[in-house]
Amino acid sequence: AYVGDDVVVRNLGVVERVGALRVTGHRYLEDRWDPNSAVEETSSVGISAREDLVLIDGAGGSAGLPGDYLYYSTKAQDTDMGAWGIIRVHDREEPDLMPLPDVAAPPSGNGFPNQTFTGLAPDVANNPGDVCPGDAPIRTYDITAFTPPLAAGEVATTAFALTSDVIDILNGVKPLEPLVLRVEEGECLEITVNNNANHRVVFNVGELTSDVQQSSGMAVGFNEDSSIPIFGSQDFQYYADSADVGMAMIYDLSNIELVLLAGGFGAIIVEPAGSTWLDTSTATPIETGLEAIIVRADGSSFREFVALFQDADDKIGSSSMPYPEFVRQPAAINYATDPLRDGGRMDLAATELAFSTAEHGDPANLFEAYVGDEVVFRLGMAAGMQAHVFGVGGHLFPWDNDITGSDLLAAKGLLPGETFDLVLHNGAGGGVESGADYLFGDYRMPFLEGGMWGILRTHDTVQAGLAELPKPALGQLRLTTTPALPTQIVIDGEPRQRWGLDWMGIEPGEHEVCYTDIIGWITPACDTVTVPYGQITPHDVNFQQAGNPRVIPNPA
Repeated sequence: AYVGDDVVVRNLGVVERVGALRVTGHRYLEDRWDPNSAVEETSSVGISAREDLVLIDGAGGSAGLPGDYLYYSTKAQDTDMGAWGIIRVHDREEPDLMPLPDVAAPPSGNGFPNQTFTGLAPDVANNPGDVCPGDAPIRTYDITAFTPPLAAGEVATTAFALTSDVIDILNGVKPLEPLVLRVEEGECLEITVNNNANHRVVFNVGELTSDVQQSSGMAVGFNEDSSIPIFGSQDFQYYADSADVGMAMIYDLSNIELVLLAGGFGAIIVEPAGSTWLDTSTATPIETGLEAIIVRADGSSFREFVALFQDADDKIGSSSMPYPEFVRQPAAINYATDPLRDGGRMDLAATELAFSTAEHGDPANLFEAYVGDEVVFRLGMAAGMQAHVFGVGGHLFPWDNDITGSDLLAAKGLLPGETFDLVLHNGAGGGVESGADYLFGDYRMPFLEGGMWGILRTHDTVQAGLAELPKPALGQLRLTTTPALPTQIVIDGEPRQRWGLDWMGIEPGEHEVCYTDIIGWITPACDTVTVPYGQITPHDVNFQQAGNPRVIPNPA
């Protein structure tokens, strides 16, 4: 295709088991008919199913750049057996590629590809490209790929971390967990990746805008090689153009079965513009972490929990005899597994006590919140061979957060490479006002038994070590009446000061403002007033004097 060409990918499920297709460097809408629908880059497809992927911004994606874009089946064994290909995007007319009929002329760029088949190693990328607007703020991270030591319950033999954290992780001072970076919408993200692992590293990031020839992290087609040799380093650049991306996955695609399935993954979350992220224990700023308090620019906030799944089982659910009963490890969330069988909790105590903290202690995965807190689970099926179904007991969530009135779900299926932003309906506790423990995890029972589960703990009293969500700063609403009258002002059904002039601290957002009757005056209708964060909003309302009939009898 040529840069900017409209492209539709017909994803057909001519398969024996469900799978997923990832098209690197490109995005599509979950519902192509709704511009507010969720943005995706990986499409699941069932047996004999079909989905049409209309690529946003056409060939070349949001970067609008030529290059070779990898597409592949995200199920590990499929990719290894040949289920992959290339979308080659040209920036100059090619003799064997006709322009689309409705395109006046193809682009007139420098020409791609610049390399030819020689049988030798490709050229090495010597810069990360330049996809960011000139005025975009820059956020930088320095990270390292390394081989970590394994503790009980950990299933990663390769990992990424902030370079400044690697020594502490190796010494057991900090926990081993998938790397989660955050960036604000509109920022330019620059990452230096150092390779201290025992293999060449491919650092590939999904959904964010980048130059595929310079910052794809690998050597695809005629792109330059931006993979990282042992003890080498490489710079990458990405543009976080939209918070609709949500969570983008990091993949080490150097060896899918030996590296990706063994922990070579992480995530980058695009937060709303103007956001800050805080430690959930101290409410102080942090750089990385699986959980955080996100404070939006308007002062509102939510708890963010990241859950990254991995499995390496290609047998469970298959039609081979004898039927397998247990999943092959790893079966983990965030590198941590807590199996129930095969020497796990169900073998150590009564089956009905398998999830009991009193009996076994807390599970490997534990998230905490206060009742009613806004909570977003960032889900990612980071690496695996199977489909998974995630749910949080006692809670519902919208199928599409960007569609008003979306259906509410209790569970969501995920294929390898897929992500989902799960926003708890009615917040933590699902509307229940008392604290409780809620089981979350994979609703496919073999994987739940294999260790892919955890607990969401909600509290109804303040706890040491669990910061409360910051209260949003108030706006000010200045109400006046003309003429000044002692009317009772009622905001959102709550009576306020009985004065004709009132300065009121009030939460940002839309509010209904009403007025009580004054004898001799006509009461105006209620108004809807929008109060912005940290500003004074003046609002005046006119009262009209009621006409009083004057009767003069004759004779007096």
